[in-house]
Order: sequence, then C-alpha cells, then structure tokens
Amino acid sequence: AEDGKPYHNVHFNGRFLTVSEFNITWRGENDEKVSIAVYDALELLDEKIDMKNLWKKSFEYSPGAYFEQINAVSNKKDLIVTHATTISILSFWEDRIIPSREVVPAEMLEDDDDEDWETEESLSEVDEEQLMDN
Repeated sequence: AEDGKPYHNVHFNGRFLTVSEFNITWRGENDEKVSIAVYDALELLDEKIDMKNLWKKSFEYSPGAYFEQINAVSNKKDLIVTHATTISILSFWEDRIIPSREVVPAEMLEDDDDEDWETEESLSEVDEEQLMDN
C-alpha cells in the first residue's frame, strides 16, 4: 500500500486484482481510513508500464470496531466491499446497468408484515382452542 500498510485480502477475478489494506488501528484511535485498490492485472504484468502509470481505482472506508477488516472482491461489473455492518456494491465500470448501492444485511431481515407470521404463542392458542372444542 502507498501509505506503508500491509495488505490482508487479495482477490483476482481473471482480469482485475483487488486488494484491501490491513486495518492496524482500534476504532476511535484516529480517523485513519482503510483503502481498497483495484488494478488491471494485464497492466501489472506489462513491464513497459511504469508503476505510477498503472490503471487503478481506489476507495477508502472507515474501519469498524476492534481491528475490523475491510474486505473486497470484484467481478466484471462491480466491486463488492464489506465494511462495518454494510455491504457496498460499487458499479463503476462504464457499462454499468445498476447504480452503486449500499445494503445493511440486518435491514434485509426485518419484515414489516410480522403480524402475518404465526408465532409459537399464536399456534399454542389455536391448539388450546381446538382441544377445548373437542
């Protein structure tokens, strides 16, 4: 990494190399961010291209608590990053169809229609009513 931090996560999808910096700080210790970098692997292998001229996309994230790590993978269209309790899907390629977005998995599990689901309590009430009717 440019700032001297080691990498902890490396992902290669056949064309792009995605690397995540290792978080070496406690949350709140300072405002230091952790970087994700995406490189074109073909350029990395081309000795004619100087390191400073390599194609590179960089993104920074605030790490979570207790040395939490930022992880990232990429495919042909998106960069998917997990940080804190969030999953960010960055569609930064020119041919993107779906815009970039963030997902908080806990929110995906919440359902506003909880009344429609039968709970153990409601089932036991129905069982008691059926027993009394028999």
